[in-house]
Amino acid sequence: MIKVSLACLGLLLVLFPVYSMAAEGALFDQGPLYAQLEQQTNERIEYDSVPSPRAWRQVHKYAGYTTAALTVITAVSSSQESLHEAAAFATAAAALTTVVSGAVEYGDRLDLSAGLLEENNRHILVGTLGALLMVTAVAIADDGEEGSHSTLGIAGGALMGVALIDIKW
Repeated sequence: MIKVSLACLGLLLVLFPVYSMAAEGALFDQGPLYAQLEQQTNERIEYDSVPSPRAWRQVHKYAGYTTAALTVITAVSSSQESLHEAAAFATAAAALTTVVSGAVEYGDRLDLSAGLLEENNRHILVGTLGALLMVTAVAIADDGEEGSHSTLGIAGGALMGVALIDIKW
């Protein structure tokens, strides 16, 4: 479990500069673009301020896609033990990063009074359960229980995939 924690920390250290730049508006600031357009047309352009997307939204989105890609790599590399192990730790870290960034950005959307099958509830609950199953599979495999972790890993990857498909459709 220490390896998963270290992988999560590493992933967050990589994603933190992206978050910081986005929070300062450096990634999404449209002001210079509008100033350039005004200068080219020699007239004042009336526009509404463009709201910059929240950085955690981007972190959540790309961490989710990264988790999906790493899940595939983990699944197909089962015959190559060292690659499979490294991919599994990275997948668990990406899954936890996806859940944490989703909780920070979209935590207010979980409303169980609307029912479990409401769109946001489905995505949140299925994705979180999938991430927990994948982390559990990695923890079990890391403890030496090689044969018993695959079902949990497959189920977790499938649930995270369902969460990804659910929010896109």
